[in-house]
Amino acid sequence: MRWWTPKSENLTLKQPTICPPAPKKPQLARRKALAELSHNGFYAVRQDLSSAFVKLSNGSSPPKKKIRLL
Repeated sequence: MRWWTPKSENLTLKQPTICPPAPKKPQLARRKALAELSHNGFYAVRQDLSSAFVKLSNGSSPPKKKIRLL
């Protein structure tokens, strides 16, 4: 039994196709939204600042961490 290399057109290897380029990173969103908040570079401030802040009572502070010794 003799072995031979097939040479017909349908049995030969095809030329490899060209690979597509690597994917590009998406462009970052523009910071235009920040510029639209204030046209002059300042933010509007409430006249009554006490309504903007919430006072915390002294009894609601979180417990302090305890150091455990091994």
